[in-house]
Order: sequence, then C-alpha cells, then structure tokens
Amino acid sequence: MLVRDSWMKQTLLLVVCDTLALVVAYYGTYYLRFESDLGQQFFGWLGTAIGLGGAANPGYVLESYYWEQAPRLLVSLLTTLLFLYAFFDLYAGHRFIRRSVMLRGLVLANVTALLLFYVYFYLTRNAFHPRSMFVSMLALNVILDALFRFGGGRMARHYGWRVCPAVLAGNTVEAEWIAARLEAEH
Repeated sequence: MLVRDSWMKQTLLLVVCDTLALVVAYYGTYYLRFESDLGQQFFGWLGTAIGLGGAANPGYVLESYYWEQAPRLLVSLLTTLLFLYAFFDLYAGHRFIRRSVMLRGLVLANVTALLLFYVYFYLTRNAFHPRSMFVSMLALNVILDALFRFGGGRMARHYGWRVCPAVLAGNTVEAEWIAARLEAEH
C-alpha cells in the first residue's frame, strides 16, 4: 500500500505541475502576444523574418477570443497533453529503475500536440488562429514544465513520495550500478 500511495502522490504532483505549466504558458504567451510592447516587436520581427510580413498586432477580435475562450482552449490542450505525456511514459512512476530522459518526452509530446492542432486547423480550414500563438505557448510550456517537474521532484524526494522498496538479486556490473544508484538516492 505504501508503494501505491507514494506513486499516486507523485503522479498527482506531476499532473499538477503539468497543469500549472500549461496555464502559466498560455497566459504568459497571451500577455506577450497581445499586451506587451516587447512581445509585439518580437512577433513583428518574427513574422518579417519568416516572410509573413510584420503582423505584430493580430487585432482585438483575436485578443478577445483568446481571453474569453481560455478555459475551453486550456481544457482541450491539457487533455491532449496529459494523454501524450502518458503515452511518452512521463508518468511511468516506478516501472523503470533507470531514469528516462524527461526533456525528450516533453518536447516530443508538445511537438505532437502542435502537429495535431495544426492538422485540425488545416482540416477545418481554420485560418482564424495565429500559428505563432500555439508555437510560442507550447515552447514556453516545455521550459516551464521541465522547471516545475524538477521542483516537484525535489519536493517529492523531500517528503518521501519517491520511496519504492526493492529487492536486488544478481552480481553483475549492471546490478552493482543499480545498487549504487539506489544507495545514493535513498
């Protein structure tokens, strides 16, 4: 029961970190895209650099849309990302003794989500959304999520939520490495 409780607490902590990172990334991108002069200059420069013209200000209609539809967009983004995070084993818990590369999984999941939303926009012929909004939001989400997960992992270790009793058998180089790793972390 101890292992299941610690796994549930750790998974819940990761889901909270992922949710918080997405919400902060959404509203941070909204602020940069629509409210900040620095953001207006950056997106104007970016549009000019990639050949779309200096479309720095997308207009009041999009600004009000992204503000009023934020809960709906966040729920659809969060549902997609949580599914993809689980698919890329970012909630694996104690299934693996060796660490997986978290940043690789975060980048893959966010790029996959971006591609899914772009395919949806293409199939519905939706030219309404500025593509830079989703690219910058998901790029910021990767950075924030990595930072929040790092902080959440430190908190989980501090409170003992990462404890998983193990019995090691064998006398190989890999078994010695695993034993040394478990001794160092616990």
